Amino acid sequence: MSETRKIRVLIVDDHPLMRVGVAAIIDGQATMMTVAQASTGEEAIELYEQHRPDITLIGSSPATDERGGGDSHHPAATSPGAIRCVNDLRGRRGYSSGA
Repeated sequence: MSETRKIRVLIVDDHPLMRVGVAAIIDGQATMMTVAQASTGEEAIELYEQHRPDITLIGSSPATDERGGGDSHHPAATSPGAIRCVNDLRGRRGYSSGA
């Protein structure tokens, strides 16, 4: 039986509980795996360079957005596999991708 390649995911969020919860969901999927977790933009860039994930999930938080560190033009944030969660002040949530 041939084994299919799993989708490799980097999770970026400054809330540990959020990272652990998302990782548990991802790792529970037969076709996905968490390769790394980062709490800051700088850490995300380092881990992206090290692991080259297929998808980077970026939470919206001061520690991971353009104001809090990291490079918003780096491939970790702009690659086709980058997905950013965005919350507005009214609590509505949206998503944007690097594609």
